[in-house]
Amino acid sequence: MEYELISRVIEKIIIFYLAITSLLLGYGLIAVVSAFFIGSLIRLGISLFFVITRYTKSQFNFDRSSVL
Repeated sequence: MEYELISRVIEKIIIFYLAITSLLLGYGLIAVVSAFFIGSLIRLGISLFFVITRYTKSQFNFDRSSVL
C-alpha cells in the first residue's frame, strides 16, 4: 500500500508541475494532456521498479506449441 502511495504522489506532483508550467507558458490543452500522459508513464516506471526490486522478477516465456 505504501508503494502505491509513493508512486501516486510522485505522479501527481509531476502532473501538477508540468500542467501549470505549460499553462503559464501559453500552451494549450494538448500540452496539459501530454502532462497527464508523461506523469502516468513515470508512475508506471516507478511501479515496475517497486515490483521488480521488492517482490519478484517477472519472466515472460513464449510457448511455441500453443501457436502451431
